[in-house]
Amino acid sequence: MKPGSRHSLLSFRFLLPVCCAMAGAQTAADEGRAVEAPNVAILGSHVRTDAVRGVDDGQGFIVTVGWRLSDVTQLQLNTSYINFDTGVPTTDFYRTAAGFDWVRYFNPGGFAPYVVAGLGAAYNDVSVASADGLDFTAGAGLGLLSPPLSDYGLRLRGEARYVHDRFAGKPEDWHFALGLVFPLRKPRSVEVVRVEEREIVKEVIREVPQPERDSDRDGVPDERDACPDTLPGAEVDARGCVREKAVIQLTGVYFEYDSSRLTENSRNILELAAASLRGQASMRVEVAGHTDSRGSDAYNLDLSRRRALAVADFLQASGIAAGRMTPVGYGESQPLDSNDTDGGRERNRRVEFRVIAQ
Repeated sequence: MKPGSRHSLLSFRFLLPVCCAMAGAQTAADEGRAVEAPNVAILGSHVRTDAVRGVDDGQGFIVTVGWRLSDVTQLQLNTSYINFDTGVPTTDFYRTAAGFDWVRYFNPGGFAPYVVAGLGAAYNDVSVASADGLDFTAGAGLGLLSPPLSDYGLRLRGEARYVHDRFAGKPEDWHFALGLVFPLRKPRSVEVVRVEEREIVKEVIREVPQPERDSDRDGVPDERDACPDTLPGAEVDARGCVREKAVIQLTGVYFEYDSSRLTENSRNILELAAASLRGQASMRVEVAGHTDSRGSDAYNLDLSRRRALAVADFLQASGIAAGRMTPVGYGESQPLDSNDTDGGRERNRRVEFRVIAQ
C-alpha cells in the first residue's frame, strides 16, 4: 500500500462514526413514536470492474444506515470501501465512497424484493498520487430482503447494483453485495401499541355475542335444526324441517335438448337434493316435471313425465328409497310465466319437489 492510501482508510474511519451518530440521533427522535427504528446493514461486496480501470475485480464491504419513510420506502446513507488488485505488489487501487440512496420495497411483510437508486461521491486512491481524486457517482440496482430471522428483526440482504463513476475513463462497474440488516433498537413503543390493540380486540370479542351457526341457511341454527341440509328456498317450521305441501324448485336442474338426459351440472344439484332428503328422513315428495308450450300437449306431457322419472331414478341411485318419491309429469299445464318470451319459457321448464308428507 502506498502512503496516499492512508487517506482512504481515514475517510472511512471518519464516515462510520458519523453514520452511527446520525442513527443514534434518529433513534432518540423516534422515542415514544410507533415507527420502525433505524436499521444498519453490513455487507461484504464483490465488484466486477469496468475494463477502463485496468485492474482486476475488487472486494470490500458496505455499511448502510437506513430510515423508513413509509412501510415500503427507505432513505439510507451508505459508505463503502473497495480494494482493487492491480497485479503489481504495493500498488493496489483503493476506493472509498459515501452517498444517499432511495429504496422502494415490494411485499415488505415477507421476502421483499426492492429497487434502489442513489447519488454520492467516491475517492479513488491509485498508484500515481497525482491521479487521486474525489468524483461524483450514481447508481441503481435490484435487491432482495429476507423476512426477519429472529425476534429482534435480523434480516439477510442481497443486492446487485450498477455504478457509474466520474473518475478517469468514467468506469461503469457492477457491485454485488450480501450481508445482514438489523435495527438499531427494538421499537418498544410499537410493541406497547400492539399489546393494547390485542387487549381491546379480546374485550370486544367477549362483549359481542357470536352469531349462531346455520349451515343450511334455513333460519334455524344448527343446534336446534332437526332437519339438516335443507334445500335453498324451502319453507321450514320451527324445527328446521320442510313444511307439508311446500313446493321447492330444483333450481339449476337442466336436461339435454329435447331429452330426459340430465346435464352434468344438474347431477351436482341433485346430490344436494339427496342430502336434503336424507336430512329429513320422514319426508315424502312428488317429483313434478314441467315443460314450456312448444310442441304438442301429448308430447310435452310425456317429456315432463320422463324428466321427473329421470330425477327420481338419480335420487334412488344416490340412496333415497323409491317409495319416498312419486314422479309426475304435468307437461305445459302449469306455467309459472308467459310462454311468449325466452325467459318465461325457461322458467316454465322446471322440476319441483312437492312435499306430500313431513
